[in-house]
Amino acid sequence: MGRHTAAMLTIAAMQMWLVSTVPIQVLAHAAYDDGLFVRLAISLLRGEWLGEYDSLTLVKGPVYPMWLAAIAWLGLPLLLAQDALYLLAGGLLLRLLRLRWAGVVIFAAYALNPMLTSTEQLRIIREDLYTPLVVLLMALVVWWWRWRERPLQSRLLPAVALGAVVSLLWMTREEGSWLLPPLALGALLCLGTPLLKRLLRDGALVGLAALIAWGGTQAVALINKAHYGVTEVVAFREPAFIAAYGALSRIEHDAWRRLIPVPREVVRRGAKHSPALADLAPYLDGPMADGWATEGCRHYGETPCRGEVYGGWFMWALRGATALAGHHGTATEARDFYRQLAGEIDIACADGRLACSAPRHTFVPPYRVEYLFLAGERGLEGVRRLVTFSDAGLTPVESTGRVLDHSLIADLIGGPTFPRGRTVWLRGSVLSTQNRIAAVDSLGTSDGWQQAELTNRRRFADGTQWVDFDVQTSCVAPDCRLRVIGEYGVLGTLRFDEIAERVELGAVTVLFADLIDSRDRLAPRDPRRDLVFALINANAQAWRTVGGVAAGLALVAFVVALVLAVRWRRLSGETMLCLVILAGIIVRLALLAYMDATTLPAINALYMSPIVPLWILFLGLAPLALRRAWRER
Repeated sequence: MGRHTAAMLTIAAMQMWLVSTVPIQVLAHAAYDDGLFVRLAISLLRGEWLGEYDSLTLVKGPVYPMWLAAIAWLGLPLLLAQDALYLLAGGLLLRLLRLRWAGVVIFAAYALNPMLTSTEQLRIIREDLYTPLVVLLMALVVWWWRWRERPLQSRLLPAVALGAVVSLLWMTREEGSWLLPPLALGALLCLGTPLLKRLLRDGALVGLAALIAWGGTQAVALINKAHYGVTEVVAFREPAFIAAYGALSRIEHDAWRRLIPVPREVVRRGAKHSPALADLAPYLDGPMADGWATEGCRHYGETPCRGEVYGGWFMWALRGATALAGHHGTATEARDFYRQLAGEIDIACADGRLACSAPRHTFVPPYRVEYLFLAGERGLEGVRRLVTFSDAGLTPVESTGRVLDHSLIADLIGGPTFPRGRTVWLRGSVLSTQNRIAAVDSLGTSDGWQQAELTNRRRFADGTQWVDFDVQTSCVAPDCRLRVIGEYGVLGTLRFDEIAERVELGAVTVLFADLIDSRDRLAPRDPRRDLVFALINANAQAWRTVGGVAAGLALVAFVVALVLAVRWRRLSGETMLCLVILAGIIVRLALLAYMDATTLPAINALYMSPIVPLWILFLGLAPLALRRAWRER
């Protein structure tokens, strides 16, 4: 083992010791993110693929649940496993560049990436796998570069590995298209000149990598076909769902509001001309939509909330409404319903019954000039946050969810977790002499919208409906309330401070069996954890202090290195990788900025996390690229 490798392993061991003390925040109530990944992982561990089908089963790529299941099966702590993959990817990249002690220094900076231990990242979230896979992809580009002059057969391994990583990335998050431009640039630089001759020679390898990437996704598609009857890997890429969303968003609004793709008045107008939309209207223009609207208003600080569902939440509202209307019994039934919905709206637009913009098959709203200016502003904000590491830092937080769920998830992921915070547990029964009870939920500004689990549903001879409910929430503010929702609207609302053993709400009777207000017992202070938290925050502060200066120096060094490389027609591996990294950062920031301006809040620590290690690598490699270009001039 060389001295440089030994030094990198020592740095990795020290960093992993630091991470081993850091707890994960368990958000067991997050049914669309953390909780969903855990649910799917448990199904995989049981040998049930992704489990019984519902509206959420296929909404996100299966790779992260597979990772969770594999790590749990091996008995490894999740955070340490993800950290080890991150360090392995960065170490491989730097060793392939053969930078000696300079590579060791860059690896130390890479290992001290402050976003790894930031509050937003310490969750059961797919970005924690996506980020090291992105770095691994860059390492494979360097590998291809280093071996570009070797015989074809000796380069089969990097081609296969590249295709496999692209496949994994494509099935981890939905916006994988941002990786195509930097990959294409890397391929062109690796092929070099004369391009046609190189392309003819290396075309088989490029084709092999593409075939592996396609084959991986198709294998999952075939498994989904066997279990659910559809070949889509991710439901949000399903053409029928995209068509339905696009059809609804092309209906003209009475009064345009940014970030609101389908206002309630559009739902009401569209329902008059589409039987499929009429089925969804009680939910898209009812209590379920109120819950999603509250989430959006809470995020954007809209007070008072005007009740419209923001773009970042409308796709979830659409799937939820379809499920409540009874059209998500199977994946094929849901697909056919979305096709019907899109077709009915498009026909009403074509014959003039609805005023609409051009046909759409996308989640992106119809173009408006102001979007470009807003995207520019949001892009600059993203650059500022990236360069200054303003999102770095670790603040103790609380886990959420039921006690049983929290314990189950803690066992699954291994390692320490943040303790649960104050929890209000409501359990009881609801009787209604009116229509069917569709849902029971809690609503409040301190914890948003939490839907209850409904069980033991019964109907008596006199028509009275009975259902038991169980809801846990950390909402303890005076405005928190319990709602009973029927098929066509809210049947009754009750503030938490009005709760009694029996409460009459018109035609609804609420019988409370339990109301438990609890807080987890706080663990004794851990001096080692206190030290680790202090070190993590000191590291974050150091990055915030030097980030701007380092960015300026690195960009100047890169520009000079690039000018020299063009002048002398000698492109070093460092300059090549800086070009590919910078292309990836620019493309992802541009994509996130446009999404933030038009659809959903995308300029945030979580969505930007995959480019932070790339930026740190750029900061270290740009001066080395200049040194190499100067020596080879």
